[in-house]
Order: sequence, then structure tokens, then C-alpha cells
Amino acid sequence: MRRMPDWRTPSVAKPPTSTYEAKGAHWRVASGIEGSTIVYAKVYFLGTDIFWLKLTYPKADQSRYDPMVRRVANSFEPSTQP
Repeated sequence: MRRMPDWRTPSVAKPPTSTYEAKGAHWRVASGIEGSTIVYAKVYFLGTDIFWLKLTYPKADQSRYDPMVRRVANSFEPSTQP
């Protein structure tokens, strides 16, 4: 049986060329560049649950997408409601 990766490790939650990283007790954020694409990832760990947001967009359109990504990322939080 193949083991699942440990989602709490930094390497799983960040792009190959990471330009920003932050973490808290139950969350991790990373963004960076994969070729000509910008990748933003935000992960929450609550008990055995994992809440994952990953957004990608062309580096050439960064000024257009950054405000939208910021708004979505800031509003992304796990709900404790079923």
C-alpha cells in the first residue's frame, strides 16, 4: 500500500519556486512560480480534516489577477458547520 504524503509538510503545500510562505498553528500559505504560472496555495488543518485552496493564473496577467486572488484567499476559511 502506498503512503499518502504528509500534508503538514511545507514541501507539499508550496510551489517549486516559492516567493512567499507563512504559517500558523493550523494553516499554511505559499505562493510562487511554476514556469509562466503563478500558484497560490492555502491549507487549513482542523483535526483530521484538510481544507485546501489552490489558485493558478498566468504570470503575464499578475496585476489583473492579484486583487482577485487576494480577495478570494482572505475569504477562504473552513467552516465548523456540517
